[in-house]
Amino acid sequence: MLLGGTGLAFETAHEAVAGYVLAMDAWGKGYATEALTAMIEVAARLGVTRLSALCHPDHRLSQRVLEKCGFVRDETSRRIEFPNLSPGVQSEALSYALLLD
Repeated sequence: MLLGGTGLAFETAHEAVAGYVLAMDAWGKGYATEALTAMIEVAARLGVTRLSALCHPDHRLSQRVLEKCGFVRDETSRRIEFPNLSPGVQSEALSYALLLD
């Protein structure tokens, strides 16, 4: 059974964006927190000093995961295409950031 996916997208050598998408059946079971924690550890080992993430404004569970993992919401707002929503449709996204040592 496929639960979802996660990964890092590098913007520079020291800045990356973390992301995850989970099947609805997997929501609320700790998988997102586990995946994001792993991405934070990988990013730190790779020398990333600033990790960011985007979140749909209506997805409170994902906002909670980001905050639980130490991310702080910044004032930046972007429109993006979420891979698990309507293809080709851009939506407002909340921006979060985490500074790493």
